[in-house]
Amino acid sequence: MVAVEGTVELDKQVALKIAYKAKSDVLHGMIKEDIYLEVFGRLFMNARAKL
Repeated sequence: MVAVEGTVELDKQVALKIAYKAKSDVLHGMIKEDIYLEVFGRLFMNARAKL
């Protein structure tokens, strides 16, 4: 359950960090790239820590 809670919190942080991009009409693909890199990086590190 901790990993899920941490992921939700990270999602909120990333959304707040990149929200200005959506307002400034930056391409949707760039926003997704920012989100996926940070979120998947965190998930990967959490998975490795459990091994």
